[in-house]
Amino acid sequence: MSRLLLIACILIIAAGCRKNEFVADDKYALLSITPVVNKDEATVAHHESYIDQFKIGIQVTNSKGSELYFHYTRNLLLSYSDTWILSKPVCLSVIHAKLFAYYPYTQNEQNLLGIGETALVYLNIPNEQIMAQQIDYMYASQSTYLPAGGGPIDYANPNV
Repeated sequence: MSRLLLIACILIIAAGCRKNEFVADDKYALLSITPVVNKDEATVAHHESYIDQFKIGIQVTNSKGSELYFHYTRNLLLSYSDTWILSKPVCLSVIHAKLFAYYPYTQNEQNLLGIGETALVYLNIPNEQIMAQQIDYMYASQSTYLPAGGGPIDYANPNV
């Protein structure tokens, strides 16, 4: 009788188990950003050879630009150290993302207000500047993995 009870318990336990029960079907990939300078639109001061010296602010939102992708993607630092690295990794999913970038980066959270296209970056620009020491201020957004007509930014297209 105990043998029959043991076999019944094993069958019940085996029937209750499923392979990969806790593995999600969703797919994820880390966002990778490599900025480039459009030579047709670049100033003399900012050719491709200087871009690795930039510290760029990045905001990652949903594809509409209306919500942050994650709560911490409001003001990320993108900097160069052998490769381009975000200050915090962003794990893309099936949700499409949109990137907003600005230069120069500010780590003061109070200088960046809003989300997406309505975001404001407060700058302190001196009244008088020496021409050779002027700073270019840049802003850009991208919702595809190629500048013109590429697919959406998501786990399948994480390299921008």
